[in-house]
Amino acid sequence: MKQANLTEVAKLAGVSISTASRILNSADGTIPISENTRQKVLSAAKQLGYVPSAAARILRMGASRTIGVLGTSAEFFRYIGTYGGHSFANESMSGLMDAALRHGYHVTLLTGLKETEGLLQDLGVIDGLLVLNHDLSKYPDPVALLDAFAKPIVYVFDYPSQSVYSAPDDSGGAKLAVEQLLKAGHRDIGFVRKAEFKALFDRRQKGWADAMQAAGITPRPEWLIELPDSSELRTLPPITAAICTNQGTFQRFHSQVQALGLRVPDDISILTFAHKSSPVEELNASRVVVSVADIVAHGVTTLIHLIEGDGKVNLSRLFAYEYKPGITLGTLT
Repeated sequence: MKQANLTEVAKLAGVSISTASRILNSADGTIPISENTRQKVLSAAKQLGYVPSAAARILRMGASRTIGVLGTSAEFFRYIGTYGGHSFANESMSGLMDAALRHGYHVTLLTGLKETEGLLQDLGVIDGLLVLNHDLSKYPDPVALLDAFAKPIVYVFDYPSQSVYSAPDDSGGAKLAVEQLLKAGHRDIGFVRKAEFKALFDRRQKGWADAMQAAGITPRPEWLIELPDSSELRTLPPITAAICTNQGTFQRFHSQVQALGLRVPDDISILTFAHKSSPVEELNASRVVVSVADIVAHGVTTLIHLIEGDGKVNLSRLFAYEYKPGITLGTLT
């Protein structure tokens, strides 16, 4: 069945197309419209089953009340609702949707992007962009590309300098982790990461190194442990404790340490970064945690404030970590 158009509505109501458009799209005008004329147009639209064009409303209002969300890749959104380590995606989407619904905004997930080429042309009709990308090193110079986007942008998790962002205080989280291990009597504290994470956890690594230096301990080069992609660890450097960059790294390092015949926490203590809903609790891991949902929700709220021109919002914010004790951290005697 063919959908009625504006011309047909105007003809049935006996008014001009411009008058019908002003009434149906709630547009202001210099010429007043009588209530009788308004009712004729609304009645004609109802009779014909006319639906105003969303595109026309966007052009008229200059806004769609829609934010775009750019993930690390389209695969990020496939994680939603799946089991285990993908609770990160679930918590991210919970914060995203809660904030968007609270402010009355729609969300467009930019899921069809494989490379950054053509990115700006594919963003569609959105009022602003949330870069939900926790590894900006994944693409060649994405920040320079996104700088050409003429609408507000807020970065979440990873962030370039001079940008608007909502992110965890990774340096502070590493400092907190080192402090907990120092309290337990450890001094030879390693830092464990996986090579494929590229620059993702550089701030956590630097925070570890800075906190060690502040405690009068110079980290040895071998204390920085990069887990191989597939093979097992053959040996460990002379450390009594280690900080893992994230849950996946912790789980793998934990199993490889046990494969070497070492006991946790008797032979080595382990502390990991995690988010509040992380399943590392199944292993009762000692961890520093932050709320991913709160970080994303703040990013959405900040973006909406920018879209609506509210300059009072705190544009950039780092969220502090909390320490959660577990059995993987032992106390030296």
